[in-house]
Amino acid sequence: ADFTLSVPRVKWQRNSAKVNIPDISITGRLGLGNGGKWRMNALVKFTNAAFSDSNLGMRIDGIRGRIPLHWPPVGKGRKGMVSVSGINRQGRSLGSVATVIQQKGRTLNFTGTHVSSVFPDLKVHFSGKAELPSDGGVEATLDFEIPDYRPAEDLDLGSFFPAAGGFRAGGRLALSGHLAWRPEGPTCAVNTSLTDATLSFEEKRFAVEGIAVSLSIPDLFQIRSAPGQQLRFQTARLGDLNMEEGQVAFQIESAGSLFIEKSSFKWCGGHVDTHAMRISPDSDDYRLVLYCDRLLLSKVLEQFGAVQAEGGGTLNGKIPVRFHNGKITFDDGFLYSTPGQSGTIRLRGTEILTAGIPGNTREYAQLELAREALKDYTYTWVKLRLNIEGETLLLRMQMDGKPAKPLPFIYDKKIGGFVRVDAGRQGSSFQGISLDVNFRLPLDKILFYQDIFNNIE
Repeated sequence: ADFTLSVPRVKWQRNSAKVNIPDISITGRLGLGNGGKWRMNALVKFTNAAFSDSNLGMRIDGIRGRIPLHWPPVGKGRKGMVSVSGINRQGRSLGSVATVIQQKGRTLNFTGTHVSSVFPDLKVHFSGKAELPSDGGVEATLDFEIPDYRPAEDLDLGSFFPAAGGFRAGGRLALSGHLAWRPEGPTCAVNTSLTDATLSFEEKRFAVEGIAVSLSIPDLFQIRSAPGQQLRFQTARLGDLNMEEGQVAFQIESAGSLFIEKSSFKWCGGHVDTHAMRISPDSDDYRLVLYCDRLLLSKVLEQFGAVQAEGGGTLNGKIPVRFHNGKITFDDGFLYSTPGQSGTIRLRGTEILTAGIPGNTREYAQLELAREALKDYTYTWVKLRLNIEGETLLLRMQMDGKPAKPLPFIYDKKIGGFVRVDAGRQGSSFQGISLDVNFRLPLDKILFYQDIFNNIE
């Protein structure tokens, strides 16, 4: 017997998931086979079907298919197809899907490809199976992967997330995952890695290069990763600050919540570690402490844009950092030289010390003396304090030591201080000078950060 079954509309709903099929037909042949057993071969056809899940914010439109089926469910059937013209999640078009499907026993096996409309030339290959309906409901599994994807040019993240306008990203992506659909609900495990990646905002002088990150998420629908995920980078630049060889161990705890287990990076020739902290969408006030080990004094002064410097002395200590309302501040950072270890410092471009001070004052003469001493100075100890006053970074450098050579200054009893002597005249040899020098620097120009973080918000 040949038969045709046509149904004008099919609707199905379970929890937040809905299926709508406006037109479906089944044509086939039913007959007695060998041994007097009934056999059936049928072809299921449907067009313009749609699936939606309000909890996931997902909608799939333009589903059409030709699925050959047979009964009893023994052996392989003919190959069919299912295609999807549009996948939309949270109002954004994701692309299309084409699938080859074939019955094997009580299982429908399928393989296919998703072509992305979000990322150029990106294809996701997948395969899976779905058990034919039984009293327990529909069960299906899907394995998917992106074996190796690298866009031809860096992507403008603003085209995907308006809040990230100005940021560009690139790198090599590999991804694999397993999706299971069972009567109790869907689960999806994902493993992904990103290597040789970059993130930049050139207009704001922000760039991170050599990014490598691995991420394992046991259930994507719960937006929670396994602990101890690793992110590394080779170099990072934020304004005038440059970091190298960074490492971050983290865990995604929920949508928008991130737990930084620990992090470290190289800075100013030394090493910096931080303690654990949690980032959540409910907070805009974060505090952490940078624990610094063997930072080069000359590099620290240059990084903050104070002066041009060279020398071999190192500093240790900690710098408390606060991120509040989109701004970074330092709160009583304190760096000091290792007790018993002396060092040298040679500074150039110290005109900032006397800027705006009248040349005929005692204060000007004292700062001129300090400038000359710092051109080549050997210290027994040094302390550096960092604080924020309004929009200004205050660097206070205290040192004890002596200049490496005589300075062009002599003591004038009349004014009770040192005055510069003309070229050719003998100056003074100092057996010891204690220096207390303050640098007042514009923080926003050093970090160049203000607009960046405002954009992220």
